[in-house]
Amino acid sequence: MPTQGTYWIDTSSFATTNNLYTDSGLTTVASNGWYKSGDSFRQLSGGNLGASVYTCECTTFSSSTVQSTSAAACTATQNQTYYHTGSGSTPIATNVCYSDPGQTVLPNGNYKISSTQYIQITGGSGVVSSVTTCPSALEDYDSSQTATTSPNACFESLGTTYSHDGTAGANPAVNDTCYTTSAGTTTLPSGWYRANNVGGDVKYNVNSSGVVQSVIACE
Repeated sequence: MPTQGTYWIDTSSFATTNNLYTDSGLTTVASNGWYKSGDSFRQLSGGNLGASVYTCECTTFSSSTVQSTSAAACTATQNQTYYHTGSGSTPIATNVCYSDPGQTVLPNGNYKISSTQYIQITGGSGVVSSVTTCPSALEDYDSSQTATTSPNACFESLGTTYSHDGTAGANPAVNDTCYTTSAGTTTLPSGWYRANNVGGDVKYNVNSSGVVQSVIACE
């Protein structure tokens, strides 16, 4: 998170100074990064202070880097400081999120914003589409590998452990997302699979995002 500090400038105001210094003799340039004075922000990069000065009514928040899946976001490390247009300590739906104080929107994806929550950004404009609570853990289950067709799925051999984000102790259900490992970083390839964890022998179909589309009892 940002911290306050004392710096020296070579003009009468933050808006017109040529650089920021850590000493009154103006010999040591401050570290690269974003700096705020009042409502104005400027970026110091490569030892040079950016010329543009602008105002952004933004609030900082702690986040992970962008993740491709919700499960990856929930296990990611919060090691980034980003900005949002809301007033709370974390963004909510419809807030716009930036990697800097109001110029560069965050790319689409999933971001961890607390120990229990992540946000999803969609649409290419940095807008938060949802704030979701992370599942406590992914559920391992006994499965086959992918089958060539639906009729063949019930005859595939079990013995492969996959994970899903649904009900504990159960086979994956419709709308659950399935992953190749409990880390939740890679979704299952699309296709038909057999499962027999708890509740009976079933075949299930996942789409290209690893989301279960149907579950059918094996006869």
